[in-house]
Amino acid sequence: MKSVNTDMYRCRISRAVDDIMAKEDIFREQLNRNVLIANLTVLLRTFPPETFQTMNEHDLYRRVGLLMSDELVADLLDKESIRLALMPEFAV
Repeated sequence: MKSVNTDMYRCRISRAVDDIMAKEDIFREQLNRNVLIANLTVLLRTFPPETFQTMNEHDLYRRVGLLMSDELVADLLDKESIRLALMPEFAV
């Protein structure tokens, strides 16, 4: 069951990452696709499978794009502070 859920997350996230990277050179140049997808899968698994499956494409792409941007500026700013500001549902 866990593998099926992980595959469902990874499939949708991979498609979003690929689409965003195709449009934005900076992401392709600066980020490792496979590492990024693995990291985003871990982060977005905080959403229950039912919630993640019913998330519309616009919302998913917005979240993935924000998290990809977070990866780009991580060297300059505290990564955890950015994540909490962009996606407050990650707050403990």
